[in-house]
Amino acid sequence: MIQALNNIQHQLYVLPTRRDEFVKEIATKGKVQNFQSQIYRKDKSIIWISENARLVYDKDNQPIYYEGTVEDINDLKNHAVEIEHQATHDHLTGLPNRYILNDRLQQSINFAHRYQSMLAVVFVDLDQFKLINDSMGHSVGDQLLVSVSQLISNNVREIDTVVRLGGDEFVILIPNVHNQEDIEHSLARLLHHLSIPLTINNFNFTVTCSMGVSVYPNDGKDPDTLLKNADSAMFKAKHAGRNNYQFFTPELNDILTDRFNLEYKLRHGVEHDEFILHYQPKYNLMTGDICGAEALIRWQPQDEALIYPLTFIQIAEETGLIVKIGQWVLETACRKAKQLHTLTGRNLPIAVNVSPKQFRQSNFVQIVKDALTHSGLAPASLELEITENIMIDDTPKFIETLHQLKLIGVKLSLDDFGTGYSSLSYLKDFPIDQLKIDRTFISAIEEDNANMSILKAIVFLGQSLGLGVVAEGVETQFQHDFLLSVGCDEVQGYFFSKPLAEHHFDALILQH
Repeated sequence: MIQALNNIQHQLYVLPTRRDEFVKEIATKGKVQNFQSQIYRKDKSIIWISENARLVYDKDNQPIYYEGTVEDINDLKNHAVEIEHQATHDHLTGLPNRYILNDRLQQSINFAHRYQSMLAVVFVDLDQFKLINDSMGHSVGDQLLVSVSQLISNNVREIDTVVRLGGDEFVILIPNVHNQEDIEHSLARLLHHLSIPLTINNFNFTVTCSMGVSVYPNDGKDPDTLLKNADSAMFKAKHAGRNNYQFFTPELNDILTDRFNLEYKLRHGVEHDEFILHYQPKYNLMTGDICGAEALIRWQPQDEALIYPLTFIQIAEETGLIVKIGQWVLETACRKAKQLHTLTGRNLPIAVNVSPKQFRQSNFVQIVKDALTHSGLAPASLELEITENIMIDDTPKFIETLHQLKLIGVKLSLDDFGTGYSSLSYLKDFPIDQLKIDRTFISAIEEDNANMSILKAIVFLGQSLGLGVVAEGVETQFQHDFLLSVGCDEVQGYFFSKPLAEHHFDALILQH
């Protein structure tokens, strides 16, 4: 082998300049230590070696040859490369991970700056992945993520970078584009291919995604800003109905800033008990008597105007704060219902809205029991209003929880009836006491005869199933008279009374 080498620089070293570097270092220092290089073996395969050598001199102090050792470090080097790859790539999909995202993104920014081009940063979040993962198992979820990552990688350019951040979140870097139409074309192609059903374990899954886009240089000139703005735009895509892409805008930034500030204030409000309840009385249509009330939350920050639920309930749901807020409402309403019973000697049930996140708590039934016990309220004086949409995710669990609540003795009302799932086949299985007709059907009966027919049908359905029927949002004499004529049991709305602060509500009860 050695005799066949007449040009070590090119015949032995994969990188020819390594020989010059070896000679230069040994000439300068008199030796080399752990000098690592890739070399060709006799069969032309490539391995890594480590050289330790020194220069040997003759009696006249002239260099005559190199003396040292050569160690095969190929396995060690490959192991180090493997460890580095594992540290910088996602173990499931093989895609680059968040640890090298900033480096790749900075390189793309430098390229865009140098060549006066645009760079798109796309934040991708799969729609409803958690539902699939929880219902079908993590094995199916993992296979789905692998398939999606391959779909994305196969439908971007070679110069684009696809990164998996974790979970069902991906980032795509699209460099060297010159107008927004190029970006939109790429994203439309991705949405199309991702909407094609994937077959896993003989099941077909259609996975859509929500994508948010920020563009260098208009939406940011550093990695953190571009990523933050792409993430913000992704949330806009989620709220726009999913399965779409949205570009970041300065207006969106203002909206998100306002939302962040509101969330911060809301957390402060929860910690400092800034909430109050107003009560809207419910009336028996036949007798005209007050027969109960609905507890409605209001937020009263110190030295500020009253804030109504439409402003903050969605944020409370998204952040999970609704669980603590809902428990406070439940406990406060129970104490109020007990106080009303003591004050009037009458059973005036108070209705409390239960959010989907509250209802899905594993200990929700126990929370209700505790609220009743601590307040001393009879279960029949508490009415829980539950929307139909809760049942979509897990109908058996939904029905089981309803039965457990019914065993306690509380009243159960199906709220916003007619706008949600509305499956009559399931309705017969619900141990509920009342149907509460959504206000959208009430408000249009004077202009729309179809709504009058729907109202008649709902009242007839409720009576056929032995359920009470409550109409909310009653605001006119015509609505009152029509509901009375079709046999509706209870009503509430501005025609009778708006929601009242506690002391005004007490005065109304005493007056009646």
